[in-house]
Amino acid sequence: MNDSSNKDGLEMIEEGARHEGTGSIKTTKITTEQYEWLVNQAKKVERLKKENERLQKKSKYTLEPEEFFAYHLVTNQRMSLGQQLHFDKHQKNTLYRFFFEKERLSSTGEDFMQILHSHYTDAGLNLDDECANVVVGYANQTIRAIREVIAEMVRLQEYPEYPSRLSCLYAAKSYEDSLKWKELFDSYNRKVLQIVKLRVVGNYFEGDGDLLPKNDGVAFVRKIEQAKEYWKGDVKSELPEMLINGKIEVVEIVNEFPSL
Repeated sequence: MNDSSNKDGLEMIEEGARHEGTGSIKTTKITTEQYEWLVNQAKKVERLKKENERLQKKSKYTLEPEEFFAYHLVTNQRMSLGQQLHFDKHQKNTLYRFFFEKERLSSTGEDFMQILHSHYTDAGLNLDDECANVVVGYANQTIRAIREVIAEMVRLQEYPEYPSRLSCLYAAKSYEDSLKWKELFDSYNRKVLQIVKLRVVGNYFEGDGDLLPKNDGVAFVRKIEQAKEYWKGDVKSELPEMLINGKIEVVEIVNEFPSL
């Protein structure tokens, strides 16, 4: 601590307001050690305040499952009225299966690493179209898998009660939001088969997908910080994603879209 302004190791702090009519300030002398103790106590109070806010935010996920409604965009296989799903920590979703189970091989059975080793020479890396597609596809899939692994690691460490991104159904909070998501899906040619209304007895997390770790090559420590921002639940975009788990039932087929 810099005590160049303090003679004999003493600090002067204001103990009250100016006395009426006197213009004086009542002060008390304290030692440097006492001052440092007060500063540390103030910092501790601030840390406890932040921890309390975090625990209060987490508390909703420790309660009994609640009933609520949500809207889901069906993209793989059409759902039927009355169909039931149950997502818990053992039930993996399509995101998990795509990023963690899908293999990418060339027609000769070579994977990403085999292609790199067999096609790398002193002149550089020379790939035909097929091998290039395998390499690029694997890189895109892997960087997204890394994002999900980091997001799941942070969730397990700090918010274990939240639904997992790998064991949930993705949904929208309102029908209007589901239409915004459909417009987004249409913009990059992802086919939507239906919009369905769901009755859910479980929990949910509403987050901003723009806050997820980016699909780039930055250091993992930065990706971890990005994941922490995501799980804080501060929704900044107009398209919040809703992760839902528990017992789920289709109670209405809101829209049917033709298959092409």
